[in-house]
Amino acid sequence: MAEILIGVAAGGAAAVLFHIAAAAVERKKDFSPARKGIFIAEPREVLLSVLLFAAVAVCSWLHYGDILQMALDFVLLTGLTVLCLSDLRFYWVPGRLLLAMAVFWLAAVAAAVLFSSVEAGLAVLFRGLGGSLFSGVIFLVLYLVTRGQLGGGDVKLSFILGLYLSVSRILPALLFGSVLSCVYALVQIARKKMSWKDGMPMVPFLWLGTVITVLLS
Repeated sequence: MAEILIGVAAGGAAAVLFHIAAAAVERKKDFSPARKGIFIAEPREVLLSVLLFAAVAVCSWLHYGDILQMALDFVLLTGLTVLCLSDLRFYWVPGRLLLAMAVFWLAAVAAAVLFSSVEAGLAVLFRGLGGSLFSGVIFLVLYLVTRGQLGGGDVKLSFILGLYLSVSRILPALLFGSVLSCVYALVQIARKKMSWKDGMPMVPFLWLGTVITVLLS
C-alpha cells in the first residue's frame, strides 16, 4: 500500500512541476495558447502530463526503497517531458533546464557519497560519466555529419541523458528513440508531409525511448 501511495504522490508532484516549468518556458517565448484559463492547456500538454504521471508513478513503485534512483528517475522524466513539449512547440531545448538537471545529478552523487558510501557515490559517478560520454560522442558525430540538421540542444541533452541513464540504459534508450523517429519520418515522407531534407523535433523520440527504457529496466 505504501508503494502505491508513494507512486501516486510522486506522479502528482511530477505533473504539477511539469506544468509550472512549461508555463515558465511559455513566458520566455511569449507563447499564448489558443485557450486561456486556470488548468487549461493544449491537448498535447495534457497528454504529456498524464503520461508523465503514469511513468513516474510506476517508476517510484518499481524502485520503492531506493531513494536515489527514485529521485533520479523523477527529475529525468519530469525535465525531459518539459523539454519534449518545448521542442514540439518551439524547436528549442532550454539550456538552463539542462544545466539544472546536470546540477541535480551532481548533488545526487554527492548525497550518495555522504549518506551511503564513497564506493556507492563513485559507482554512480563513473556509470553516469561513461553513459554521458557514450551518448554525447554519438550525437556530436551525428551533428557534424548532418551539418547541423541535428540541433545543438539535442547534443547537449544527449550528455545529460547519459548521466541519468548510465552506461547500461543509455544504449536501449537511444535505440528505441532512433527506431521510433525513423518510423515516424518514413510515414511522414510516404504521406508527403515532409521530405528527406526536412528536420523534425528529436526530443519527443528521445523522451519515448527513455520512458520505455526506464520502465523496462
